[in-house]
This record gives sequence, C-alpha cells and structure tokens, in this order.
Amino acid sequence: LADRMLEISGDDRIMDANPILGSFALRSMRNTGMGEYVNIASEDYMTPITYANIYSVVCGYDNISYVMGTDRNIDKVFVDSFNVSGKREPVQSEHSARDLWEEFPDDEYSYLYQWDLSAWAIAMTNYRGRVVSVMTAGELTNKSNEIYRSFLCENGYVEGVIALPDKMFVSTWVNSFLVIFSHDNKKIRFIDATDIYHPIRVGGRRVNTLTEDMMDEIYNRYKNSSDAIVKEVNEISETGYNLNPIRYVEKEESSLETVELGELLTSIKRGMTLKASEMDKYISKDVAYKKCIIPSQISNGVVEDQYYYHAETRNQKNDCFYGDILLSKTGSPFKAAVFNVYDAYLVIGNIYILGVDQKKV
Repeated sequence: LADRMLEISGDDRIMDANPILGSFALRSMRNTGMGEYVNIASEDYMTPITYANIYSVVCGYDNISYVMGTDRNIDKVFVDSFNVSGKREPVQSEHSARDLWEEFPDDEYSYLYQWDLSAWAIAMTNYRGRVVSVMTAGELTNKSNEIYRSFLCENGYVEGVIALPDKMFVSTWVNSFLVIFSHDNKKIRFIDATDIYHPIRVGGRRVNTLTEDMMDEIYNRYKNSSDAIVKEVNEISETGYNLNPIRYVEKEESSLETVELGELLTSIKRGMTLKASEMDKYISKDVAYKKCIIPSQISNGVVEDQYYYHAETRNQKNDCFYGDILLSKTGSPFKAAVFNVYDAYLVIGNIYILGVDQKKV
C-alpha cells in the first residue's frame, strides 16, 4: 500500500528513512520493479545495512544502494518506526529534521519521534517528492505533538491521512495510519479504511492483511474526491490539528428530539480486561457459546458481531444487553453504538457499557 501511495515511477529515487533491516527497499523493489533505492545510512546502522546490501545483491536487485551521507534530491520516502515484531519503538537515529530545517519546532518535552523523522524525510525530498509515514492515533491527536502537526499542516506538507484496520501487526491491536506528505497542499484529504482487511493467522495469532484488490480500493478511494473527506487547513486548526480521519466522518443533520443521556441510564459497566496474548488465544471467528465485542467492532454506530469468546465467563458483569449504549475512547473523540441484539454479548477492552431504561426511550 505504501508503494501505491508513494506513486513510484521508473525514474524515481526512493529512500527508506529508517533502514534498520533495509526491508522496505527489498519488498518495494520486488513489488514494483521500478526506481532507484537509496538508503542514507548512519554508523549506527552499518551492520544491518551491510547485511541488507549483501541480501539485495544475492536477490539480484542491483538498483538498491546503501550510502553514507546526506542526499537532498530524493523523490519518494517511506518512514516507519515499528520494529520487526510490530512493537512501537522510539526512532534511535542521528537523523533529525532540525539538522536540515531550522524552522522546524523545537520542544524537548514532546514525544516527536515519528514526526521528527517524517519532517527530516520531507526535507530530503525535492519539490515533487512524496513521503508516506506509518503512525498511531496518539501521534495524530496528542496535544504534545500539536506543535509539529501545526507546522506541517500550515506549511502545506500534509496531503492526506488513511486510517487502516487494527491488528496489522502481530503484537498489537491498535489501528495504524498512513500519513501522506507532499508539497504545497491547501487542503487535507482523509480516508477511513478500517473496514477493509483480510484476516489470516501468523504463528497462531490473528493478523489483518490487505489483498492487492483491497490496496487498489484504498488507493482509488483516496484519489477520488467523492470518496475522500476533504478539509481546509483552517478547519483542521479548529480541532487542534487532529489528523485522525475518524474525527471528520461527516454526519447527517437531524431534527430529532433529544434527551440528556444521564436521565436514561440504569448502570455503567466496563469491558473485561485481557492481555493481547489472551485476546489472540480466546477470541476468534470460530463458533463458540459466547459472542463478544472488542473496540474495533464498533464503527459508525454499528456493532459487528463476527467474534466468539473461547473461555469460561463466571458472571455477566461485562455483558451488554439489548438497548445498551457502547462507548469506546479508541475513536476520535470516541466511538458509540446501540446494541440491538437480544442475546447477551461479552464486552472486551476499553468500552463503557451504559445500561438504558427502555421504558424512557
């Protein structure tokens, strides 16, 4: 998908901004067969870079080079700081945007790892350059990172953001996002692709992947203005430069009579807490006695019900019932749905279960 969003062509010079294993260049070369791949290495990465260089030669990819130094005429850059196990780690690199970009904000108390590396990548590109960066929801919404989002949005570098499905990495259930950077953008486009995925098993764990057709669908939706949500930068500024696409899902206006939620509630409960390893072990689409709900199944006011819980439950303190309202803080600002099934489902994860007095509805 990153290859598609980068729009790689035959004469492009392409760079992996964090080439610890050189894996992006190798995979992208195999996928596209186009371009010249240049990885700017530091002394910290010489051992893995040397290994990747040898591997690329063995595979016959003679247009992949690993060089020391700084080259600021790059066409396309991929940025990621997920390690090979899928865990999020700070980017330990001597590359910094401030080395090339004096105007880039300096705030020593902010959590900027991915923003700093992304800005460094932008500074390495020519005017027609594009950068695709993998980020988490926190990096797109946290107050501590607003200073960097503001700088890049206001200066026209943020082109768009794509929300991807959860469980794209083996060891985490969090949603990941692709942020697309280019030059001279007056508007920012958003795509919610969280419902596009193909589930598989990797080492006994469930992982969501994207087929070729799915990647084409996401790319076409992104490029098609009628499918994307397009916002002016001044609109984004009013939200604290929140770049989570879910924040901008348009809602139809309604003239329905409203009521204060507190007047309807009979109880407030929370979902059951499980470790990621336990979720992998006990939650699947294989039929079992008890159906369950996790945060990623709440979308646009609807609860999907394809998962089952394969372990014993001793009581119903984490169950939801017909008419209950489910709230999850994993969305932006949150996700909500009304549970309209007459069976009791087990709720798992960071979800509030609001019991509603049906006589007052």
